[in-house]
Amino acid sequence: SAPGFGGDGKLFYLEELSPNNWQMFEFITNGGPGSGFGKYITSFIEDEAGELYILTNINTSPLSENGAMYRITVGGAAEEPVPDIKANDSDTAIVVSSMDAVRVTVSLDAKGYVGLNADWWLAVFTPFDAPADWYSYVYPTGWALGTNRLIMIPLFDLSPFEVFNSPLPPGGYTFYFAIDDNTDGVPDATWLDFVPVTVQ
Repeated sequence: SAPGFGGDGKLFYLEELSPNNWQMFEFITNGGPGSGFGKYITSFIEDEAGELYILTNINTSPLSENGAMYRITVGGAAEEPVPDIKANDSDTAIVVSSMDAVRVTVSLDAKGYVGLNADWWLAVFTPFDAPADWYSYVYPTGWALGTNRLIMIPLFDLSPFEVFNSPLPPGGYTFYFAIDDNTDGVPDATWLDFVPVTVQ
C-alpha cells in the first residue's frame, strides 16, 4: 500500500498449476477475501524451519510498537487457537474440599494465529454477591475485582502457566480463559475454555 491509503492493499501470490502454467491468487486474511491486511507490510521473513511470515505495522515507521507478525499457511484458513484452562490438572468439572488447594493453569496453542494482536482474558465467576461475583487476572499485578483484560499482546504458544493455587471458600466457581480476535478491550471470547469447580 502507498502511504496515505491506510495500509489497505491486497497481497497476491503465483502458483504453478502445471509446467509453465502460472495463476495469480489473493492471500486470504482473517477478514476474508478482499479484506486485505488493514496494515502496512514491512517485511517478509523465513524461519529455520522454512515457515514464512509477514511483518506488519499500522503505520510506515519501522520504530513503531504497533506491529504484528502473521504466519503464511497453505490450504485455506489457518487452524484456530486453542486456549486451555485446567483446575487440579482437570479439563472437566471438579469437586474439592474447602481444605484443599485449587490449582489453576492456563495454556495456549496459537496455531496459525501466531502474531495476531489480541485481548487475553482470565476470569472467575464466584458464588459471592456483586460486586465480588467476578474476579479477573490482570498482568502483571494479579487477581482484581471485576472483569478486566489480562493483557493485550500478539498470540504465541503458551506452555501451562499457574495462575492460582489456594483453597477457596465453599461454593461454585467457574474459571474462564478467553482470547479475542481483536484488541478493543471488550471481552468477545472468540476462543474460550472454562472449568467449573465446586468447593464443599
